[in-house]
Amino acid sequence: MKPSETPVPATAMVIQSTSTSMPQATATFTPVPIGKGGVIAFASDRADGSTFQIWTMKVALNPNGQITSSDPTQVTTGAGDKTQPAWSPDGSRLLYVAPGGVNEAGQDTGLDIFMLDLGMPGSQPVNLTHLKGDDTDPAWSPDGKIIAFTNLGRFNDIRQIYMMNPDGSNQRRISYDFEEYSPSWSPDMNWLLYVIFASEHHYLYMRNQINNFTTATPQSFDSKEIFGRLGEVANPAWSPDGNTIAYTRIEGLTQQIYTVPFKSRGDNPTLLTKDTLRDYEPGWSPDSQWIVFTSERDHNPEIYIMTATGLLQTNLTNNPARDMEPAWQP
Repeated sequence: MKPSETPVPATAMVIQSTSTSMPQATATFTPVPIGKGGVIAFASDRADGSTFQIWTMKVALNPNGQITSSDPTQVTTGAGDKTQPAWSPDGSRLLYVAPGGVNEAGQDTGLDIFMLDLGMPGSQPVNLTHLKGDDTDPAWSPDGKIIAFTNLGRFNDIRQIYMMNPDGSNQRRISYDFEEYSPSWSPDMNWLLYVIFASEHHYLYMRNQINNFTTATPQSFDSKEIFGRLGEVANPAWSPDGNTIAYTRIEGLTQQIYTVPFKSRGDNPTLLTKDTLRDYEPGWSPDSQWIVFTSERDHNPEIYIMTATGLLQTNLTNNPARDMEPAWQP
C-alpha cells in the first residue's frame, strides 16, 4: 500500500460486497381462472385406489397460457362409492349418489341421492331419497326448487324420472309408459331434456313445464325424425346460456362427445372429440365456453377439458387413479 492511500475498513468492504449482490425483484403471476365459475367436482378413487369419493379441483391458465388444474381436495369420506356430483344453482350444495343402507322399514334402499352443504363447514351429508331402488342422475333445477333424478326398481324394473323438493320431500314420478332417464334442465326451466329408451333406441325427448312436466305427450327433441339424427345418445347436458346441447353419442364400443344447437332440433350435430374411442359425460362451464368430460384415451378414466368448439383438449387430472363424472360449480 502506498503511504498516501487510506485503508478501507473491513465493515465497509462487507457492506460494499453485500450491496452488489442484492436480489432483484421478480414479477409474480397469478393463475387466471377460466369458465367464470368455481371448482370442478368429480368422482375419483385416488384416496385408496378402490373407493370412489367426491373431489374438487381448480382450473386456470398458467404463465405460459396453458390450462392447468390445482388444489385437488377430497370432500367426502367413508365406505361406499360416491359418484355423479351435481351442484346447486348457487354453488353452495353438492348432490351425489351413494349406497343408502337400510331404511326405517328394514329395506335395503340401494343407491340414494345425498346432499352435502359445503357452505357449512363440518356439515354431514343428508340422504334425500332413502327408498327402494337405485336413485341416480341428480339434476338441480335452475331456480333451486326441484331436483330431478332417475330411479330403477321402486315400482318396476325400468328407469323412470322422478322429481322432489331439495329437502327430499314430495317425491313424485313423472315417467310411466317408457324407460326414461338422465334428466337435464333448460336454463329457463321451460324444458326438461332426457334420454328415452324405446324400440331398441336411445334418443332425446323433452317435457314442457306445462302441467309440471307431467304431460302425457312429451316431445321428441328431433323435430324431423322419430328416432333422431343424433345417433344413440347418453349424458345430455344443456349449456347455461341455453343455446347448445352437449351429449355422448354411442356407436358400438365407441363413445364421443357431440354438440347440437337447441334451436336446430337435431340439425347439424358437431363431433368435438375426434380420433378417440371413449369420451363421455360432458359438463359445461358456467360461461358456456368450456366443456369438461371423461376420457379413456390415456387407458384409464381421466378428466379432460376443451373449448365449446372442441379445441385445446387437455388432461386435467393426469393421475393413475380413475377420475370421472366432472361437474363445474356455478
